[in-house]
This record gives sequence, structure tokens and C-alpha cells, in this order.
Amino acid sequence: MSKKTIVAPRLDATESPPDDKRQLDAMTPPPSDAVQPAGTPVFDDEVQHSVPLEFVRVRVLVQCEHGNCNDVVEIDAALLDGLVGVVDPDPSAVAYAISLVSV
Repeated sequence: MSKKTIVAPRLDATESPPDDKRQLDAMTPPPSDAVQPAGTPVFDDEVQHSVPLEFVRVRVLVQCEHGNCNDVVEIDAALLDGLVGVVDPDPSAVAYAISLVSV
């Protein structure tokens, strides 16, 4: 069995690494292709939604960004599938939470 020794070329401390400017220039788009930001920002409330939002009253079951336990809040109905165990949209649960406040 013979051994092979691989010797890598060493850079002299005074020598600089190879210039990759051509590769960098190839990856950088010319200034004419650059995306310019719009003059005025568009805020969410200015955007017309194609689907109207449907809000549902729910009882909050655990403390979260929607409220504290037993709070009654209105949230978008599209969010209900992702909030199982966090909120309860059942009308009797909402009525129960409201009854706790009036005691």
C-alpha cells in the first residue's frame, strides 16, 4: 500500500487572494434594473379586501394575545381553525363568560 501526499499551494503573507470582481459584477444587477421604492407607503387599512372579514364573538380559554381567560372578544372567523383550545366560539360559552362579569 502506497501513501500519497497532497501538497496544497500556500499563499504568501504579502500576496492577496484572487480577485473575484468579475463574478461579483455578474451577480449584481445594473442600476437600471434596481427596484425603486414607491413614493408613498400603502397601509393595510387602505387596501381593499376582496373577501369581507367576518367577525365572531368568542370566549378566550387561555391567556394569549387575544385576551385573558374568560374574556369575550371578536376575532376573524377565518382564524378559528387555528385557535382550537384557545378560544371557544360556542354561543353558550360566550354567554357564560359574560355572566361571570356581571356577578
